[in-house]
Amino acid sequence: MNNVVDLVAYVTGDVPPDQVLAAARAAHLDPVVVIGRDAAGDLYVAGSDGDHAQTIALLERAKAHVIEHTDP
Repeated sequence: MNNVVDLVAYVTGDVPPDQVLAAARAAHLDPVVVIGRDAAGDLYVAGSDGDHAQTIALLERAKAHVIEHTDP
């Protein structure tokens, strides 16, 4: 069928971190950046790309994507 398109759905509520991480693993991402807060509330950031400029560029693209897909 030529008229089949992928549905991209965005979740607007909270999702358990394990579910988000499992979906990311299943997507075989490369490179990847993980951002979160630990139990003490401290920021956690880790990336797989050794080039920090590329990681920052990926973060900026992600930021624009989130803003674009957020209802006002």
